[in-house]
Amino acid sequence: MRSSKAQPSSRSTDRRYSARYLILIYRETRPHFDPLEIQRLVAREQGKCTIVRQADSNYLAFVDFAGKRFQTRNLGLFDIQGYRPKWIHVTSSPWRNLEKMMAQGHVLWNGISPRPQKQPSPRKRGPGKEPASSGPWELVGSATNEASLQELLQKEMDSEQSKAPELPLDCVPLVGGETEMARNVQYWQDGYRAGYKAAILNIHQPMANSSLSTIDPPGADSQLFVSNDCDSDGAESACRSQSAFPGDILGEVSQLDWNLELEDVWNQQVV
Repeated sequence: MRSSKAQPSSRSTDRRYSARYLILIYRETRPHFDPLEIQRLVAREQGKCTIVRQADSNYLAFVDFAGKRFQTRNLGLFDIQGYRPKWIHVTSSPWRNLEKMMAQGHVLWNGISPRPQKQPSPRKRGPGKEPASSGPWELVGSATNEASLQELLQKEMDSEQSKAPELPLDCVPLVGGETEMARNVQYWQDGYRAGYKAAILNIHQPMANSSLSTIDPPGADSQLFVSNDCDSDGAESACRSQSAFPGDILGEVSQLDWNLELEDVWNQQVV
């Protein structure tokens, strides 16, 4: 007679964990709980983890065992200070689960690198089709014989001729408004015009006492030859203008009226 007591199956007693990704959940922890202890336990098993703290003193840890399948029967392997976490197997979409977990709280430890983005594989080109790239050298290199090369060159020439012609420089519309170059040219023109007015005005002014001039001692013979033609008023002013030193011109620049126009300078009568 068979016993009516059911025998437990071997599958129900098999508490072995075998997977690459794992999520650990520590619930209702106390203030003295150290979440970084999770990282130390995971590193001891050759794995990496990202730890997130929730507002209600719960901790979530996403564990990646570095590309290999981790197997163990010891479910107390990641117990910390008497807290046994809940093990959740991640069988599909691990990176999506990681992003959702990180959005649920504050990240305390991020030991897992971002998800690598896969590059799209190049599409295969069927026979008789043009290459996907439009580079001129790649087009030339993709030709298999002389006929295909001539066909590619003809298509390239047709595409170049179909493009809109560039406008010549004479037909390019001018930029409206004042440009930076125009302002710089106007600034230098004003400066040269003011300097020219100052030089002309200084020539017509009488020579003032200059700091560069020297006084001969009494009885000393003058080494400068003075012409007798300077007796008249006009000749005297001409002689004075010829005997002026460069220092006189620089000394008089600060006394000029910069608002004078060029026509006023020429018409000004010096008394």
